[in-house]
Amino acid sequence: MTQPDPKTVNRAVAAAADFAADYEGTDALFVLLGRQEKGLENAPEQADNPRFDPEYDESHMGVIDTLREAGQRVVMGAADGLHQLICGAENPDTEKNRQALLNAVGLSEATAIGATTTLLLTLPAITPMIAAAAAVVIVRLFLIPAGEDLCEFWAEKLEAKAL
Repeated sequence: MTQPDPKTVNRAVAAAADFAADYEGTDALFVLLGRQEKGLENAPEQADNPRFDPEYDESHMGVIDTLREAGQRVVMGAADGLHQLICGAENPDTEKNRQALLNAVGLSEATAIGATTTLLLTLPAITPMIAAAAAVVIVRLFLIPAGEDLCEFWAEKLEAKAL
Protein backbone atom coordinates (compact mmCIF):
# COMPACT_ATOMS: atom_id res chain seq x y z
CA MET A 1 0.00 0.00 0.00
CA THR A 2 1.57 3.26 -1.12
CA GLN A 3 1.22 6.33 1.02
CA PRO A 4 0.00 9.34 -0.95
CA ASP A 5 1.39 12.81 -0.45
CA PRO A 6 -0.47 14.52 2.46
CA LYS A 7 -1.15 17.65 0.38
CA THR A 8 -2.71 15.50 -2.34
CA VAL A 9 -4.85 13.74 0.23
CA ASN A 10 -6.00 17.04 1.76
CA ARG A 11 -6.95 18.45 -1.66
CA ALA A 12 -8.83 15.28 -2.62
CA VAL A 13 -10.66 15.05 0.73
CA ALA A 14 -11.72 18.71 0.47
CA ALA A 15 -12.97 18.15 -3.08
CA ALA A 16 -14.87 15.03 -1.97
CA ALA A 17 -16.53 17.03 0.83
CA ASP A 18 -17.62 19.63 -1.70
CA PHE A 19 -18.98 16.95 -4.04
CA ALA A 20 -20.91 15.41 -1.15
CA ALA A 21 -22.46 18.80 -0.37
CA ASP A 22 -23.16 19.70 -4.02
CA TYR A 23 -24.51 16.34 -5.23
CA GLU A 24 -27.34 14.78 -3.23
CA GLY A 25 -27.72 11.69 -5.40
CA THR A 26 -25.21 9.46 -7.09
CA ASP A 27 -26.44 9.80 -10.69
CA ALA A 28 -24.90 13.23 -11.17
CA LEU A 29 -21.63 11.96 -9.66
CA PHE A 30 -21.57 9.12 -12.18
CA VAL A 31 -21.97 11.68 -14.96
CA LEU A 32 -19.24 13.85 -13.42
CA LEU A 33 -16.85 10.87 -13.34
CA GLY A 34 -17.74 10.07 -16.95
CA ARG A 35 -17.09 13.70 -17.95
CA GLN A 36 -13.80 13.63 -16.08
CA GLU A 37 -12.73 10.43 -17.82
CA LYS A 38 -13.60 11.84 -21.25
CA GLY A 39 -12.12 15.24 -20.39
CA LEU A 40 -8.77 13.62 -19.61
CA GLU A 41 -8.46 12.67 -23.27
CA ASN A 42 -7.94 16.36 -24.04
CA ALA A 43 -6.33 17.36 -20.74
CA PRO A 44 -4.33 14.45 -19.26
CA GLU A 45 -2.50 16.84 -16.93
CA GLN A 46 -5.77 17.19 -14.96
CA ALA A 47 -5.61 13.64 -13.54
CA ASP A 48 -4.17 14.95 -10.27
CA ASN A 49 -6.79 17.70 -10.01
CA PRO A 50 -9.56 16.38 -7.75
CA ARG A 51 -11.82 19.28 -8.79
CA PHE A 52 -11.46 18.68 -12.53
CA ASP A 53 -14.92 19.46 -13.91
CA PRO A 54 -14.80 19.64 -17.71
CA GLU A 55 -17.73 21.23 -19.47
CA TYR A 56 -20.10 18.84 -21.14
CA ASP A 57 -19.42 18.62 -24.86
CA GLU A 58 -21.74 16.13 -26.56
CA SER A 59 -19.63 16.09 -29.74
CA HIS A 60 -16.60 14.88 -27.78
CA MET A 61 -18.16 13.15 -24.77
CA GLY A 62 -21.27 11.53 -26.22
CA VAL A 63 -24.71 11.40 -24.67
CA ILE A 64 -25.30 11.70 -20.93
CA ASP A 65 -26.24 8.01 -20.58
CA THR A 66 -22.85 7.03 -21.99
CA LEU A 67 -21.11 9.29 -19.46
CA ARG A 68 -23.20 7.85 -16.62
CA GLU A 69 -22.21 4.30 -17.66
CA ALA A 70 -18.54 5.34 -17.86
CA GLY A 71 -18.78 6.82 -14.36
CA GLN A 72 -20.39 3.63 -13.07
CA ARG A 73 -17.50 1.59 -14.49
CA VAL A 74 -15.01 3.92 -12.78
CA VAL A 75 -16.81 3.55 -9.44
CA MET A 76 -17.03 -0.24 -9.78
CA GLY A 77 -13.29 -0.44 -10.43
CA ALA A 78 -12.49 1.82 -7.50
CA ALA A 79 -14.95 0.00 -5.23
CA ASP A 80 -13.49 -3.38 -6.19
CA GLY A 81 -9.93 -2.22 -5.45
CA LEU A 82 -10.98 -0.72 -2.13
CA HIS A 83 -12.95 -3.85 -1.22
CA GLN A 84 -9.81 -5.93 -1.75
CA LEU A 85 -7.85 -3.53 0.47
CA ILE A 86 -10.47 -3.54 3.25
CA CYS A 87 -11.75 -7.11 3.05
CA GLY A 88 -9.06 -9.07 1.21
CA ALA A 89 -7.10 -11.75 2.99
CA GLU A 90 -3.80 -10.93 1.27
CA ASN A 91 -3.40 -7.50 2.83
CA PRO A 92 -1.67 -7.51 6.24
CA ASP A 93 -3.42 -4.24 7.17
CA THR A 94 -6.92 -5.52 6.34
CA GLU A 95 -8.29 -5.60 9.88
CA LYS A 96 -6.81 -2.20 10.78
CA ASN A 97 -8.16 -0.61 7.57
CA ARG A 98 -11.59 -2.21 7.98
CA GLN A 99 -11.89 -1.06 11.59
CA ALA A 100 -10.80 2.47 10.70
CA LEU A 101 -13.37 2.61 7.92
CA LEU A 102 -16.16 1.20 10.11
CA ASN A 103 -15.32 3.75 12.80
CA ALA A 104 -15.43 6.54 10.21
CA VAL A 105 -18.79 5.35 8.85
CA GLY A 106 -20.13 5.27 12.40
CA LEU A 107 -19.16 8.89 12.98
CA SER A 108 -20.65 10.63 9.94
CA GLU A 109 -20.95 10.56 6.18
CA ALA A 110 -18.33 13.31 5.92
CA THR A 111 -15.84 11.37 8.04
CA ALA A 112 -16.48 8.21 6.02
CA ILE A 113 -15.96 10.10 2.75
CA GLY A 114 -12.66 11.51 4.01
CA ALA A 115 -11.42 8.08 5.11
CA THR A 116 -12.57 6.47 1.87
CA THR A 117 -10.87 9.14 -0.25
CA THR A 118 -7.64 8.63 1.67
CA LEU A 119 -7.75 4.85 1.28
CA LEU A 120 -8.59 5.09 -2.43
CA LEU A 121 -5.49 7.20 -2.96
CA THR A 122 -3.34 4.31 -1.71
CA LEU A 123 -4.49 2.15 -4.63
CA PRO A 124 -2.54 2.00 -7.88
CA ALA A 125 -4.17 3.83 -10.80
CA ILE A 126 -6.56 5.80 -8.58
CA THR A 127 -5.93 9.46 -9.18
CA PRO A 128 -7.11 12.30 -6.92
CA MET A 129 -9.69 13.12 -9.60
CA ILE A 130 -11.23 9.65 -9.36
CA ALA A 131 -10.85 9.32 -5.59
CA ALA A 132 -12.76 12.50 -4.74
CA ALA A 133 -15.99 11.77 -6.61
CA ALA A 134 -15.85 7.96 -6.33
CA ALA A 135 -15.48 8.12 -2.53
CA VAL A 136 -18.82 9.90 -2.20
CA VAL A 137 -20.58 7.25 -4.29
CA ILE A 138 -18.86 4.33 -2.52
CA VAL A 139 -19.83 5.66 0.91
CA ARG A 140 -23.43 6.27 -0.12
CA LEU A 141 -24.00 3.02 -2.04
CA PHE A 142 -21.74 0.53 -0.27
CA LEU A 143 -20.53 1.60 3.15
CA ILE A 144 -23.45 3.33 4.87
CA PRO A 145 -26.06 0.75 3.78
CA ALA A 146 -23.76 -2.14 4.81
CA GLY A 147 -23.47 -1.30 8.48
CA GLU A 148 -21.52 -3.95 10.42
CA ASP A 149 -21.79 -6.49 7.56
CA LEU A 150 -19.45 -4.36 5.48
CA CYS A 151 -17.47 -7.00 3.59
CA GLU A 152 -20.39 -9.36 2.91
CA PHE A 153 -22.74 -6.61 1.72
CA TRP A 154 -20.02 -4.97 -0.35
CA ALA A 155 -19.01 -8.25 -2.00
CA GLU A 156 -22.63 -9.01 -2.90
CA LYS A 157 -23.08 -5.57 -4.49
CA LEU A 158 -19.84 -5.92 -6.46
CA GLU A 159 -20.73 -9.41 -7.63
CA ALA A 160 -24.17 -8.27 -8.76
CA LYS A 161 -22.65 -5.12 -10.31
CA ALA A 162 -25.45 -3.32 -8.52
CA LEU A 163 -25.12 0.43 -8.33
